[in-house]
Amino acid sequence: MDKSFGHFSADGREYVITDAAKPPRAQINFFWNDNLITAVNQFGSGEGIFNDRTMLYNDPRGRVDAIKDGRRYFYVRDNDSGRIWNTGWFPTKARGAKYQATVGLGYSKYEITYADITISSKVFLAPDEPVEIWEFSIKNNTGKKRNLSLIPYVEWNLLGYPTFSSKYSYFRSEYDRKSKAVLSFNTSDERPHDRYNAFVATDGNVKGWCGGRRHFLGPYGHIGAPEAVVTGKMACEEAWCEELAGCMSIEAKLAGGQEKNITVILGLFSSLAEKSRVIKKVIFSGYRKKSFEKLLQSKNSMINKVLVKTPNEHMNVMTNIWSKQQTQLCAEFGRDGARGFRDTLQDAWGMAVFNPKLAREKIIETLEHQCADGHGIRGWMPVQAHHYSDGPVWIVLTVIAYLKETGDYGILKEDVKFFDNGSATVFDHVVLSLRHLSEDTGKHGLVKAHCGDWNDSLNWMGKDGIGESVWTSIGLFYALNVFIDFLERKRSDDKKLLAEMIRRREKIENAIQKHGWDGNWYLAGYSDFGNPVGSHKNKEGKIFLNSQTWAVLSNLAKGERYEKCLKAIDNILESEHGSLTLTPSFTEKDRNVGRVTMLLPGMYENGTPYCHGTSFKIVSDLHAKRADKALASFLKVMPDSPKHPSSVSGAEPYAFTNQYLGPDNGRAGESISGWITGTAGWMFRAVVEYFLGFKPDFDGFHVDPCLPSGWNNASIQREIRGRKYNIEITRKGKDYSVKVNGKDVPSKYVAY
Repeated sequence: MDKSFGHFSADGREYVITDAAKPPRAQINFFWNDNLITAVNQFGSGEGIFNDRTMLYNDPRGRVDAIKDGRRYFYVRDNDSGRIWNTGWFPTKARGAKYQATVGLGYSKYEITYADITISSKVFLAPDEPVEIWEFSIKNNTGKKRNLSLIPYVEWNLLGYPTFSSKYSYFRSEYDRKSKAVLSFNTSDERPHDRYNAFVATDGNVKGWCGGRRHFLGPYGHIGAPEAVVTGKMACEEAWCEELAGCMSIEAKLAGGQEKNITVILGLFSSLAEKSRVIKKVIFSGYRKKSFEKLLQSKNSMINKVLVKTPNEHMNVMTNIWSKQQTQLCAEFGRDGARGFRDTLQDAWGMAVFNPKLAREKIIETLEHQCADGHGIRGWMPVQAHHYSDGPVWIVLTVIAYLKETGDYGILKEDVKFFDNGSATVFDHVVLSLRHLSEDTGKHGLVKAHCGDWNDSLNWMGKDGIGESVWTSIGLFYALNVFIDFLERKRSDDKKLLAEMIRRREKIENAIQKHGWDGNWYLAGYSDFGNPVGSHKNKEGKIFLNSQTWAVLSNLAKGERYEKCLKAIDNILESEHGSLTLTPSFTEKDRNVGRVTMLLPGMYENGTPYCHGTSFKIVSDLHAKRADKALASFLKVMPDSPKHPSSVSGAEPYAFTNQYLGPDNGRAGESISGWITGTAGWMFRAVVEYFLGFKPDFDGFHVDPCLPSGWNNASIQREIRGRKYNIEITRKGKDYSVKVNGKDVPSKYVAY
């Protein structure tokens, strides 16, 4: 699988970047544990990390943005010749160096050969401490003695909270000889907690150190030629009231042909006692070895729960490995350092297939942020209390999907507190979400928009509590369909609740069909001023994608309206780079709509192929049995595809991107950031549940494939309810034959 600037390993679990200077933007890999998220690019530094997530410590009391602007580098100095270079090639950019970077699942590796020295390095996180672990192997490829120094440099930020006085009033560093660590302190009384201190420590022989950027770079130095590295002289002075850095010169004297191992760890601490404990624990080779083995085991478990095989090898690798990793990242750490209500539920929906335990935890955690009136807050960690209308839609969809996957009906009886006051069972949370949406309606009988729906940028449409969202109303209709099916099949004795939900469905369906239809497509909504949004009457933003795709997916659109929705999707909203969120792009501020009208054309929700929205489109295509249309869109969204080579778009070949800039943008087709998007979970489900058609049900599973015309065979290995199934799908004319564990299954249904 040779691609733009590298290739996947034979098993797909690593991506090897062979031309690190070729990508048009940083190629990112994320690592995380319960409290810390960090990232590296293809050089092992942190430039280009989305929202500066280079060692971001998340705490309910306040974040710690640990590393400043991603400035984490490892220099090498030949003390005999004065030659300098980096273990990650950048920023010295040694000419003639042979270099490659390898992106793994929860780790990255780097290898550089320069001046007859080969340095291999690996980075991963301690599983239970806020610590990055860097392991270096330095090999002398000559028969001569070499006198080298390994010089880590980390520029600390140690902020993340509102500041009212100068940070320099509280910044100081020192060297801890016993721990072989440079310590950096933020002693501000404005800190929400004490873990705003950092260390750089090693198991090597430290010959000198610096505690501040000024000491390391020199008054007029720069990262490509720091004074301390060029001269080989470390200041060995404490830094006071200035920009802090952790830097040390670690001895690496090598005999001819000798190889030497050195470990460097970067971490956060709250007290000197904690610092000493953490360094002693993590620097120990046995701990590091077990931690990495545990990491690999967890990824094996994640991968082996479900494995697909289609004619598209890149799709297989993304579905079997990397979309799972990406979904788990988003679920465990959130989108923007915060965990979103709708985001976490959608991630849990996808993740229930390969990590049902974590999916359950995330469902409960999200319900703890539902308010007693039924609506959900935007997010938490930190709390974002504004009211998006769509939050409750995702509760029933995710809970029912989890039940079908696991059969864990006990979750429905679990008591979960509300965000504001009181508590209720999970089942009652679900019922409350549907009642709330059904009753929180405007003059057209549609669900009120409040601060926005799935489209965050429709934040003016209903900010005064009057405007309505057609998309949230369609989402409610879909959720009611799913819940009614559950009641009819699993709680048929609750006839009163069933009748209530049927009435609510009929009411919202009538409102959408009467007031949500614009003549050739469905509206996005109505503004606080009573004006339609997403209408042919509008000058800009005449049509929005989600209302059309969800009208198809939910079975709301029927007959002529169904055909018109598909026509609008295909002929109006499709572009070279993917399905557009809306069109035409906004170029003028519109108080009826929201900040989407202030975004530059082709950026985020303003007329872009926003990949999360396109994933809805793909699933709706497959629901409509339009497999070729779905595959065409999938290949547009999939990174490093013929439509979007990563050498042009910049998207990581192993991670779905948030968006490709739209056709009205001066950088059309480019990717700004990857990884942090709900696209991954939906693309995973699109392959497993829709292309290959493995659909869990309450008492068994269905296999209802929808293969593109060029696919005659596909297969899936699936573990569910403690059993493993090998499923083979073969095209037979207009139908498919299905074998499960070697036996023909004409009904395409297997009971658990």
